[in-house]
Amino acid sequence: MRSSFTLLSKFLLFTASLVIFAGGGIGLIVFLSHHKLLIQEELNDLGTGAHIENHEIKAEVASAIQDVNVLANTLPIQGIIRASENNGFDPIDGASLESWKQRLEEIFTQYIAAKPDYLQIRFIGRVEQGREIVRIERKGDHIISTPNVKLQSTQEAAYFQNTIRLPQANHYLSAIELNREHGKIAIPY
Repeated sequence: MRSSFTLLSKFLLFTASLVIFAGGGIGLIVFLSHHKLLIQEELNDLGTGAHIENHEIKAEVASAIQDVNVLANTLPIQGIIRASENNGFDPIDGASLESWKQRLEEIFTQYIAAKPDYLQIRFIGRVEQGREIVRIERKGDHIISTPNVKLQSTQEAAYFQNTIRLPQANHYLSAIELNREHGKIAIPY
C-alpha cells in the first residue's frame, strides 16, 4: 500500500505541477499580451498628443505672423522708414523720425499689454543696419520702453541677416535661441 500511496502522491504532485506550470504559462502569455497592448495604447496617445501640439504650435505661429503683418502696416512704421530714408523727416507729412518713434512706442506698448505671452516687441531698422529703433519689453508686471542709448545692433544676428535677404512682405521664422542682451545670454532663459 505504501508503494501505491507513493505512486498516487507522485501522480498528484505531477498533476499539481502541470496545472501550476500551465497556469503560470497562460498568465505570462496574458500579461505579455496585455503589456504589449498597453504600450501600443500609450504610443497612440503620445502620437495623438504630439499631433495636437503640432496644430497648436502652427496656430501660434500663424497668429504671430498676423501680428507682425498688423504691426508692419501701422503708420508709424511706414513713417519711420520714410523718415530714415530722408534725413530724419517724413517727406509726406514732415514728421520727424523721433515723433514717429514715439508713436510706435505707444502702439507697441498697447500691443504687448494686450498679448501676455509676448515678452518683447522690437522694430529693427534695415537702413540702420540692424540697429533697434524701438524696443518695448515686459519685465514682470511692468512694460518698459528701452531708451535710445540702450538700443542694440542686431546686424550680426543670423535672424537679421536671413530676414534682410528676403523679398519685401515675406516672413522669416528663426530657430528658437536663448535671448542675448549686448552679446550675453539673458537670464531668465
